[in-house]
Amino acid sequence: LDIVHRDVKLDNILMTNYPDQSVTLKLADFGLALCLSDQTPIVAAHGDNLCGTPMYMAPEVIQN
Repeated sequence: LDIVHRDVKLDNILMTNYPDQSVTLKLADFGLALCLSDQTPIVAAHGDNLCGTPMYMAPEVIQN
């Protein structure tokens, strides 16, 4: 399964602590996610709007 989340930020990372002291991280909020096929171009925009949270976007995404 090839999925691009497009909005990875601290608010979307959940941490679960278990009694045996192990920790699991889970990625949440796939509202902007994109399922890829071999023909799908990876873009950071949805129409003319950027997708994601500006404070967490890579500079090259914002510049393009």
